Amino acid sequence: MWRAIAFVHHLFYYHYYEKYYYENIGSLLDENGHLTNRDIDKAEMFNAFFTSVFNTDDRLWDPRCPELEDRDCGNDKLPADPKLVRDLLLHLDAYKSMGPDGIHPRVLRELADVIVRPLSIIFQQSWESGEVPVDWKLANVVPIFKKGKKLVTHLVDQGKPVDVIFSDFSKAFNTVSHRLEGVASKFADDTKLGGAVDSIEGGEALQRDLDRLENWAITNCMRFNKGKCRILHLGRGNPGYIYRLGDETLDTSHAERDLGVLVNSKLNMSQQCAQAARKANRIPGCIKHSIASQSREVIVPLYTALVQPHLEYCVQFWAPQYKKDIKLLESVQRRATKMVKGLEGKTYEERLKSLGLFSLEKRRLRGDLIVAYSFLTRGSEGAGADLLPLVTSDRTQGNGMKLRWGRFRLDIRKRFFTERVVGHWNRLPREVVTAPSLTEFRKHLDNALSHML
Repeated sequence: MWRAIAFVHHLFYYHYYEKYYYENIGSLLDENGHLTNRDIDKAEMFNAFFTSVFNTDDRLWDPRCPELEDRDCGNDKLPADPKLVRDLLLHLDAYKSMGPDGIHPRVLRELADVIVRPLSIIFQQSWESGEVPVDWKLANVVPIFKKGKKLVTHLVDQGKPVDVIFSDFSKAFNTVSHRLEGVASKFADDTKLGGAVDSIEGGEALQRDLDRLENWAITNCMRFNKGKCRILHLGRGNPGYIYRLGDETLDTSHAERDLGVLVNSKLNMSQQCAQAARKANRIPGCIKHSIASQSREVIVPLYTALVQPHLEYCVQFWAPQYKKDIKLLESVQRRATKMVKGLEGKTYEERLKSLGLFSLEKRRLRGDLIVAYSFLTRGSEGAGADLLPLVTSDRTQGNGMKLRWGRFRLDIRKRFFTERVVGHWNRLPREVVTAPSLTEFRKHLDNALSHML
């Protein structure tokens, strides 16, 4: 079964790239203004361009740095034990997302006994030859928020207009000196500046921060891709200040993509919902035309592995706020469940029950509660006291870990994760919220949700 999933996955991407991806590069203008079509000339032109923007670090290494001792006495052979490789494959996290190769970790784990031998041979050859396969050098780099307060939404809720400046470094990983890890890691390729602009002083302060960032980039031989830098004005009564980066004025945008999520100036998530539904809707059609079998054993794993991730990526942030968006996302799963043979004529709820699936609305609630449990049990220090505060009164009834309701000026704030999860969390039984582990919490939660909705 999992071989079929891997086959369909690669077949889908082959079909996609054949349809939308063009391998050939068009004609290029050389420095003399002449068009060239030869591949070797194009390669030389690209090489000359990237060489011109690369920052050479002329500083020498410390000559006092000692040489490392050869402790294995010249023995460069490292046997790749198939048992060790198999053990690593079996311990892959099936809930992680796919890498650049497009193969889901769950597929690799299920096929561990089949692929362990060829993988061991590849590892051994790579070690003995000193060469790493090109595919192993690829990675999906995603910035993750670690610590600090979510200042933007906090200021918007206070009724203050907020400006957020999205800036983009031009070829940051080619120009930045890779020895400047402490500074470069803070800005990486994209960065954001934000602050309250309820007064002229607020706008001027944000402009000074932007000037400091420009000076830092110049000092480190970096350049901004100013055509991609945008301003997003948030909040009511925003004066819409104009900002400059160097000598150029930045354009204003009504919606920007932040870590893969579309955010507009009204913090409305309808655009993101439409985008997620559009991406997810492409895959069931490909499955239908690529797989002859329409049995439950084939369709359900394909749907959960290939379609659901599009509907649930960062959904705690962009959960639908309106009924039309909820129906739009649910329609994707409605369509997928109709593909299963033998469920013709049944209602959507009956199909879900037969397939052992939750509605997407219930899955979002389940995900919210799981994130809340993880946050309360592992990350309650620091920002936790502000985001999910517990009721400290001894008079509280219920599960003993009730969350405190917040008070906000804007209705949109009430739909944020930290608020919409409070009521559902407080209604959970005590044995659920006091579960000793995440696995036990999920088990008790699934039982409780069957009675809540």
